[in-house]
Amino acid sequence: MELIFNVAAVLFMMCLITGVYMVFCRNANHFSGITAASDATFFGGFFNRLYFVVSTFTTIGFGDVSPVSFRARAITIFLILSVFTLILKTLTSFIETYNKNIKKYIQTVANAPGAAAAAFRTAKAPTQAAPPRPEQDQEAYQTAGGYAAAI
Repeated sequence: MELIFNVAAVLFMMCLITGVYMVFCRNANHFSGITAASDATFFGGFFNRLYFVVSTFTTIGFGDVSPVSFRARAITIFLILSVFTLILKTLTSFIETYNKNIKKYIQTVANAPGAAAAAFRTAKAPTQAAPPRPEQDQEAYQTAGGYAAAI
């Protein structure tokens, strides 16, 4: 359900920003790469701005269309910050869901009947072996006939 909500939020944000470009940057002179002929109709203008928004939103940014005017650049800054925020929110949501599912899985395994669960419940963290004492090293050196033989 959350995935559907996130996809809907992305599509809504794309359409909203495309609409903002349509209202405030309707002339082709706000962008380089958009000609007046391709921007003559409402559909052409909408498509040009939607193309720019999608390529920026997906962080592809081909560079064939770029904002030139102050107004278009200001809206583009908002667009880029929105994309950055949405990416961070999505990553945070993914990590939280992953952690929740891992905890749920561990609880399920720990509470399950059977030998595997019993082994899981009684398992201890591995301990690190104690470092050898110098006297042990000396004994190994003497009994093996020298350092090279001890290794």
